[in-house]
Amino acid sequence: MAQTNKSGETVRERLKTSDLIPRLLCVVIAVIIWLYVMSNESPDYERTFSGVTVSIENAALLSSEYDLSVISGYGERADITVTGKKSDLISYSLEDIVPSVDVGSITTPGKHQLSISVTTPDGCTVGSVSPTSIEVYIDQIATKTLPVVVNISQVQHEQSITLGVPTPDVTAVTVSGPASVIEAASRAVVDLALGELTTGVTARGTLHVVTEDGATVDNPYLTLSQTSVGVTVPVYIEREIPITVGTKYGYFNEDNTRITVSPKSLTVRADPALLEGVDAFEIATIDEKKISGNETQIVAITLPAGVENLSSATSASISITHRNTTKKSLVVGDISIKNPNGLKYTLLTESVNLVLRAPTDIADALTDADVRLSAELNYSGITGIVQVPVTVTVADAYKNTVYELGEYAVSVMIEK
Repeated sequence: MAQTNKSGETVRERLKTSDLIPRLLCVVIAVIIWLYVMSNESPDYERTFSGVTVSIENAALLSSEYDLSVISGYGERADITVTGKKSDLISYSLEDIVPSVDVGSITTPGKHQLSISVTTPDGCTVGSVSPTSIEVYIDQIATKTLPVVVNISQVQHEQSITLGVPTPDVTAVTVSGPASVIEAASRAVVDLALGELTTGVTARGTLHVVTEDGATVDNPYLTLSQTSVGVTVPVYIEREIPITVGTKYGYFNEDNTRITVSPKSLTVRADPALLEGVDAFEIATIDEKKISGNETQIVAITLPAGVENLSSATSASISITHRNTTKKSLVVGDISIKNPNGLKYTLLTESVNLVLRAPTDIADALTDADVRLSAELNYSGITGIVQVPVTVTVADAYKNTVYELGEYAVSVMIEK
């Protein structure tokens, strides 16, 4: 007879109840272990690696054996799905999955469709590859130097304006690419639509390659040494402009001097901006103090930068004729010495024989009292006799009309 407790529960029943909880725990643990194994150790876990770069194998062999190069195909990508243990797959990166195509067996130029093979780490297999193949373009690489040609269009300007020859900042560029395409390339063209022009311009345009008959070479595998160029487009206007001479001190005027220039004018060409507001070109400056009498000078015609002389004359004749003036000789002994360095000196010159040019009606009235001479001892570390240039100063009443002819100096002994 089975034993019972006070509540009437037999011993066997108590044992069954006490065993239930451990049994349930065992079942739960077993399920957890099974789930872990299935999720981490099962060989049927899949993972997709997207955008993996497809490498190209044996490109060097292609070049050495057949003088061919891979023109395109680099940088293509594929999505790779692999199967294996989850614990392994989650540790892999894109660098561990290596899709590739082999060009080593190609012997002819052209486009080739090559199947993608995939290298994976041990323990996993390739499930799928998308796409399964890529196209590679094989050809010889050629290089050619092309002249740069400028094509101007859509330009308007005034009738008086002419366009000069457009000048690119480079005269030639280098193009490289498939030999079959390079062979047909003739020149590199830049097209510029300039609109209305009133002065010269500098513009920049994109280069494109054309054939001998002008057809555009539209090939994505061409590479230019530079894709754009700057172009200077000159604009010119022609004008006849008088030529004149100037004076250094302003003593010459219509009353005392007649100056004639031959030719009287020049036909020039320049950018309109350079000639704007120009009434004459001054081709020489006359030093009145060096013109002792009537004379004719021949000077080279030099024009401002950017101005072209279209005339046949490259030099001009300048005739100078004095009128209503005369020469006046004076012996001047009023000599002052400026000595800023405190030198010990002796003035050896007692007087200077001057030749002045003066209006005829006042020349006889001039005396040595109307003229002062000065010299400056701007020396240091020099001893002995030196010739010191003299500055001639005329009395205020005559300073605008009377001036010395030539240059003068006095002798000074500088002592130790």
